[in-house]
Amino acid sequence: ADTCPTPQGLRVGLISNLGVFLEWENVAERYQISLTPDGGTETIETSEAPFIQLTGLDTATWYMAKVRAECDSEDVSLWSDTLRFFVPGDTTSTGPTESIETIAERFTYLMPNPASDNVTVMSSFRIDRIEVYSLTGQRVMQQKVGALSTQIDLSGLPKGTYIVRTYTNHGISNKRLVVK
Repeated sequence: ADTCPTPQGLRVGLISNLGVFLEWENVAERYQISLTPDGGTETIETSEAPFIQLTGLDTATWYMAKVRAECDSEDVSLWSDTLRFFVPGDTTSTGPTESIETIAERFTYLMPNPASDNVTVMSSFRIDRIEVYSLTGQRVMQQKVGALSTQIDLSGLPKGTYIVRTYTNHGISNKRLVVK
């Protein structure tokens, strides 16, 4: 574990009816992924890329995931920080599904919303950085934080709707913000 770097930035997303997509920073050519449902048994998956798609997960269930790198057959890294996420809806149907909600998503807030001059971003977890995107996907603002809350100055943004992406030590939150 001394020479094999630990993967960082473990985060979760969803490809609707295809399951949960986990990704992390690339540090090796092979990885072990630990996945444990609340009250359940840990399973270990492997991946040769810095991501994995997980299917067949139970709905209405919290999961914990972590990853470690395999640098060679005798050298593995320490486990990454644990990421906790919730699967709320039916991810096996072919119709519209609920999205995967990370614990960061559930416990991150924007106030006030709509806002005009400033918005306060608060989280139950340490906020590493915040990025603001237009609805066309252009990043219009980025701010390093390192605290549980911060204010964003909106005076330079035109009126409209934006996505505030908040990176915490427990995942990423995406919230819609209306600037009036």
